Amino acid sequence: MKRTIIFVSVLALMLAACASPTPEMKKEMPTPDAMMKTTPTPDAMMKKETPAGDALMKKIPEQMFAAHFVDSMPKHGETLAKPPEKLLLNFNFTLADNSTITVTKDGAPVSVGNLMLGDKMLAMSATLPMNAGEGLYVVKYKACWPDRSCHDGQFAFLVGAMMK
Repeated sequence: MKRTIIFVSVLALMLAACASPTPEMKKEMPTPDAMMKTTPTPDAMMKKETPAGDALMKKIPEQMFAAHFVDSMPKHGETLAKPPEKLLLNFNFTLADNSTITVTKDGAPVSVGNLMLGDKMLAMSATLPMNAGEGLYVVKYKACWPDRSCHDGQFAFLVGAMMK
């Protein structure tokens, strides 16, 4: 019987606390007018995005690592204000000259400069055109080794002031 009385008392206190907010709670609760100002209307939610807004909605694909890949410049997922002049990929194993780099921007092919291998054959690079523009860049590469075996990889980055 004593437990029932305690349980009912606790339940009554909990219900009372929910029914009447304390003065501190009232300060934190937004007014109905404030809620209307911050809640978008259905029309606003259905509004067509601008081209910059569409670019924000693009999903960065997952990075795929080729064997012996160390890092890249730019890094996967990085957002840049303007396109980089050069793409650089570093490896911890000697590359062969049949390695390749291809680039797409928003799904369309981008012409890149000739593939260059670093002095110690541990890096490959290619230049991007100066007018490459804003968008989602996906860099796909094939890292090949002296035995002529090759491994594919990819990384992506965003370019554009509106994409930060």
